Amino acid sequence: MKILAIDPGLSTGWAVWFSESDRIESGVQAFRARRGESPGMRYLYFRTWLDRILNRIKPDLIVYEMSHHRGGAATQIQIGLTSRIEEICSILKTDYMKVHSGEVKKFITGSGKAKKQAMITAANKIFQNQKRSPERDIISDDEADAICILAWAINEFEDQKK
Repeated sequence: MKILAIDPGLSTGWAVWFSESDRIESGVQAFRARRGESPGMRYLYFRTWLDRILNRIKPDLIVYEMSHHRGGAATQIQIGLTSRIEEICSILKTDYMKVHSGEVKKFITGSGKAKKQAMITAANKIFQNQKRSPERDIISDDEADAICILAWAINEFEDQKK
C-alpha cells in the first residue's frame, strides 16, 4: 500500500509511505504566483504537480489536512487546493480522506493545540525511525505536518486491518 499525505498551502508539505519497504519520502513544494501572473496560476501549478506526483507514486490513498474556515487568503487558498485534490482523486478513482489538524496534533503529541516546533520534533522522530528513509532533519513545519498526517493515516489504516 502507498499512502500520500498532503498539508495543502502556498508551501505544500507532502509525505508518502511505501508499505512494502516501510519507507517514507517527503518534501515541500511552493505554489506562489509569479509577478504579473493571475493568482489563479497557483492552482494550475498545484494541479500539474499533483498530476505528476500521482502518476509517479500511484498512491492507494491520499490523506490531507482539512480546511479551517478562519477566513482570509490562507483559508481561501487551502480550500482551492483541497478542491483540486478531491477533483483529481475522483477522476483517477483514488481513495481520499481529510483529517482535522487538531486530531493529528493530538495523535502525535497528545495535545490538539501543539505548536509548530512540537510537530517538527515529532516528525523528525517518525522520519528517523524509518530505516530506509534518507538521513536528514525535517525543518519545515509544512513537511513536518505532512509526515504527521501520514503517521496518523498509517495508524488509522492499520487499525482498520485488525
